[in-house]
Amino acid sequence: MKIAHAVAAASLLALAGCAGLPSSLKQQPTAVAGSGTYYCWQQRLEDTGSGLRCNWERSQTDACESHAVVTLPKTTVSGMPQRVHYCTNGQWVVSVTTSG
Repeated sequence: MKIAHAVAAASLLALAGCAGLPSSLKQQPTAVAGSGTYYCWQQRLEDTGSGLRCNWERSQTDACESHAVVTLPKTTVSGMPQRVHYCTNGQWVVSVTTSG
């Protein structure tokens, strides 16, 4: 029984230690609907009919690291997404311009 308690305590300590480690991939988007240029992985770009869903970010660097999903309304997007950057993780980044 003492061994079971020791193993359980050690497991909880290990999990608690991992909880404080930062993730190398961004989970929360920095993009907020507004005017400007947004970037995302071409592979993740999805046309939802009324919007473009992707890991939209305000910079190419953030887009390379992001996994958060944001939908930009098509009514605010001017033009088609254009390929603009190749990330070190092997993903192409596309950009769109929005008008608030």
